[in-house]
Amino acid sequence: MKRSEINQVMRNAVDFVDEMNFLLPPFAYWRPEDWEKRGDEYNEIRDNMLVSAFLLRAIFTLINTK
Repeated sequence: MKRSEINQVMRNAVDFVDEMNFLLPPFAYWRPEDWEKRGDEYNEIRDNMLVSAFLLRAIFTLINTK
């Protein structure tokens, strides 16, 4: 899968979450540059890739509760 396809899937996922009025934490929208500026207090999120896991869990929850 091309990076452009992955980016489109991610945009669609964020749009879907927004349409369902499901609020994501601010870090779900950070760009790589934003992550680079953050300190060690965000290592747990980075190390466990919680942004991706959080977004996927939110989408599955919203789909399955419709």
